[in-house]
Amino acid sequence: MPQTEQLFVITASNLDAQRHIEKSIANSIDPALCTQHFDSSVLEDVRQKSADGKFYAWGAVPGERNQPNWDSMQAGDCVLVYQVKHYTYWTRVISKHRNAAFAEALWKRDPEGRTWEFMYFLQPPVPLQCPAQSVTDVLPGQYMGFTPITADRVQRIVSQYGSIEKFIEARLQGSETYLLLRSNEGSGW
Repeated sequence: MPQTEQLFVITASNLDAQRHIEKSIANSIDPALCTQHFDSSVLEDVRQKSADGKFYAWGAVPGERNQPNWDSMQAGDCVLVYQVKHYTYWTRVISKHRNAAFAEALWKRDPEGRTWEFMYFLQPPVPLQCPAQSVTDVLPGQYMGFTPITADRVQRIVSQYGSIEKFIEARLQGSETYLLLRSNEGSGW
């Protein structure tokens, strides 16, 4: 039986994390930087699998919860970005690599001297602007760090929507507020 796709949430609400989003999620990564830190066969594989042929990535610092979460992540898994109580992007994992040198070159080091070496390349992220509170019937309303969504929640999503991607399209991508403006001219008002 094939493994069920998973859903992960990455948090990026503090200032450093927001800068990291700009460097490697909102914008693609400079291919020259990637070339300095990865074998050409790895980069060619990512480039071929990427919908736009560019490089996007995220990572996690070594930690008690982060390493097992990263270990369980597989190519094709879905990732939601959570920033200041909103889902701001969604994407899929292309491949994962433990690469401290690349992480340090891209994102530097945190105040404790760690870098986001449990990294993974991603499909071009799709922007969202969905308040987390609007989907608390399905997902948690807040997160602390790199979080896998539990298998029972994923199963409920798949049962109700058909797939994680269809859930995202139905509940997260279509969440913008639209105003309909109309003229009262000629209406007698």
